[in-house]
Amino acid sequence: MIESVPLLSAESIGWSPDASPVLGPLDFRLDRGDLVVVVGHNGAGKTSLLRLLAGIIRPTRGELNWQSKPYTERSRRDLARDIAYLPQLSPLSTPLTVREFVHLGRYPHQSRWSVGPTREDFILVEATLQRLALDDISERPLGQLSGGERQRAALAGALAQGGSVWLLDEPTTHLDPQHRLEILRLLEELHQEGVTMVVTTHDLNLAARLATRVVALSDGEIRAEGRPEEVLQPDTLEHLFHVSFEVEQTPSGLRIWMPF
Repeated sequence: MIESVPLLSAESIGWSPDASPVLGPLDFRLDRGDLVVVVGHNGAGKTSLLRLLAGIIRPTRGELNWQSKPYTERSRRDLARDIAYLPQLSPLSTPLTVREFVHLGRYPHQSRWSVGPTREDFILVEATLQRLALDDISERPLGQLSGGERQRAALAGALAQGGSVWLLDEPTTHLDPQHRLEILRLLEELHQEGVTMVVTTHDLNLAARLATRVVALSDGEIRAEGRPEEVLQPDTLEHLFHVSFEVEQTPSGLRIWMPF
C-alpha cells in the first residue's frame, strides 16, 4: 500500500533565533482533512510552530515541505495561496475597513501586473462578508470592532484567501462565551467543508471537541500526540501544566476541569 503524501510536513525542524533553542527539533505531519489542535503552556512554542508552518519565519534546522516540495522552492506569495495564517487577536490601529481587510485575502491570487481586484474577487468577498454576517459592518474600521467581530473578520479574510490549510493561533482567546461558541461552530463547519486546520489553544475542552489529533507541546518539544482521548488525560496534562486535572468521558465527549 502506497502511503499518501501529506499536505504539509516538517522534518527535524528547529528554531533558535539566538543561542537558546525555542522549538525543536521535531517532526510534524498534516494530512488533508486533519484538524490538529496544539496544546501547551505559555512559552511552549505553539506560536513559533505556526509561524514556521506558515513560512513567516524559517527554521534554523530541518526542512519544511508542501506536498513533498521544500518551502524554499516557493515564494511567500505562493505559500499564501495554500496556507492561511491567523495570528492571535491584538489591538488594531489600522484604518482599513472590514471590506478592505477581507479584500487583502485575495492579494496572493492577483498577478504581478494586476491593477486591482477582479470582478471574481469582488463577488467572492461580498459572498464571504454575507456568510460571516459582516455585511452590515463592512465599512467600519477594524479598530472599532469588538473582539468577536474582529475574529470573524480575520476568518473572513482567510476564507477569501481560499487556502486549503488554515493555521489559527488561539482563535477564541479574549472572547466571551457567546462569541467563543460562535467561532467554534464556524470552525467545525469549515472543517466539515474540507478546510484542513492546525489550531493552538489553552482551552482543553475546545481541543477535545474540535481535534482529530492533539499535539501536546512543552518547552519546544512534542511530548504526546494522538487522538484527544489518548492525549488529554490527567497524567499528560499535569506534566504539561503542572496542575492537577480531572477528565470525564461523557456522551457528548471528554469534559476536562481543574479540581479546587
